[in-house]
Amino acid sequence: MSCYFASYDETAHIKGVYSKEAIADLERIDVLVGELVEKVHGITNDNAVVCVVSTFWRNRSNKT
Repeated sequence: MSCYFASYDETAHIKGVYSKEAIADLERIDVLVGELVEKVHGITNDNAVVCVVSTFWRNRSNKT
């Protein structure tokens, strides 16, 4: 299975990486991924490997 969550990327490009809107999208995606992982483990009787891949995330301390 493959999933792509585009909302954060789009919002971050429009509103800024550290904007309230982008962070809210990231938090919603985090909840969705958590729910997905829980369902996958339930369906497979905990016999699943979940790999999350993301584009780079700049550390806030590197913000210019």
